[in-house]
Amino acid sequence: MPESRDDEEDSFMAAYHRYAPKMYRIAISMGVPSADAVEIVQGIFMGYLMHAYEVENLPAYLLGSIRGASERYLAPPDAEVPSC
Repeated sequence: MPESRDDEEDSFMAAYHRYAPKMYRIAISMGVPSADAVEIVQGIFMGYLMHAYEVENLPAYLLGSIRGASERYLAPPDAEVPSC
């Protein structure tokens, strides 16, 4: 657990730099347009930032989130896609 606000920011930025490129590639490989993939990745990290204390397994959270968000993005508007 980070000890200070600076440590929290460093931890968040390290996670972003480590996982965002892979998340972006996953979204693109699933068929999400590039600009939308960037927005989805940023949205997932905003959610993580707001609920980091609840996340037990960061890689599973981030990679699972990008897969689920990409599936929801690509689903037809009337399709029922289970939420994560």
